[in-house]
Formats: sequence, C-alpha cells, structure tokens
Amino acid sequence: MGTIKQLDELPGKNEKRAGTFIITNRPLENKFLSYGYKRNKGYYYLNLDHFDYEGNKLESQDFVIDNSRFLEESFNNGETICRLERDRFNEKTASWFLSFYSSSSSKVQSIDINPAAGSKINIAGKFGSYMENGVLYLLSPYTTGIFAQKARGVYLVTADLKEQRVLNRAVIPFKEEISEGVDSEDFSLASCIITDIIPIKTGLRVLFESRLMTSAYGVPT
Repeated sequence: MGTIKQLDELPGKNEKRAGTFIITNRPLENKFLSYGYKRNKGYYYLNLDHFDYEGNKLESQDFVIDNSRFLEESFNNGETICRLERDRFNEKTASWFLSFYSSSSSKVQSIDINPAAGSKINIAGKFGSYMENGVLYLLSPYTTGIFAQKARGVYLVTADLKEQRVLNRAVIPFKEEISEGVDSEDFSLASCIITDIIPIKTGLRVLFESRLMTSAYGVPT
C-alpha cells in the first residue's frame, strides 16, 4: 500500500477561493516542481518548491508579485510561469506586461509589451493566445484612438518562455475584400472577439466573431 505525504497547503475561505497548485515533472533531474500562489502579511507571491520523487523538499523559491497589476491570464511551459498583466482596471487605457517566473532564475523578469510610443496604436485588451514549442503568441485587436469604437487590425506579441524574452511585436492591419454593405477596413470593437487561433504552414489563422461578418485572417509569424 502506498503512503500519502502532504507537500504543501494553500488555504482559502472556501473551495472556490482556495489557492491553485501547478505540478511539473522534471524526469531528467529526478524531481518535480510545485507552483502555488500564496498571500502573507499583505503580500501576494508565487511559491516554487523543488521535490525529489520521495517527496522531500530540495529547494524553495518565493517570487513577490506586483499587487498594483491585474492578472489577465497565465501560461506554463513546464519550467516557467508567464503572467499577462495590466496596470489599470480599464483595459483600453492600461499598459501591458509579461512577467516571467522560472526555476532557473531568482528574479522576476517583467517586460513591457506595449506598442512603440507615438505609434497611436491602442491595444483593445481582448487577447487570444496560442503556444507551441515554448513560444507564446498573444493577439489582441487594436484601435487608433483610446475612445475609438472600431478595431483596425491585430497587435501580435510573440515570447519565448524558456528564454524569458519577447521575440517580436507586430501591428497587422485588417485587409478584406470589399463586400456589399460592409466596411472592409474595420470591425465593431465591442464584438471583435478572437474565437480561435489555428496554426498553418505560413503562420497562424485567426478567427474573429463580429457583428458584421465572420472572417479568417492569416497572421505571418
């Protein structure tokens, strides 16, 4: 009969508010990693524990999380936790960041992923994502003004989770054959929602849901 050994605990007010564990196996190193979000004395941090296969803790790392930012989504490639964060509640006026938390580093790597200053590109904040071979693809519709109601294209960010760096930023305008009764250059921002991202040989095919039409666009990578 096997034995049970408690590795850690993440308390919460109830089942829904309890913390989250992420377990990653590292067979080449004969160990596994346990990631857990915790709160202590007003600080919110990511705890990373290293265990051998007998359940003995080998090492522990704590990464303090910037409480001034809002978490949009997190990604995991087995070694690195990558968090997509914004610095304001309002997505249209927020600045966006990728923060990397890795067992191979003792420091948090945080990278600004906003468009270049003066570009007049405003990220709408409705992100879609796709990850392959440790490379993360983030896509969001963009406008050319904070108060604009039309999306003019897609803003693409690619990042390497293992290397903890941003590989590319690209602004990709919408292009579509003119259809009767349809504005071929833009879509209603309120309904310009990324529903799927499909890899193809030449890049990524992105499916959008719009009040005007449903169309697919090839995004070069």
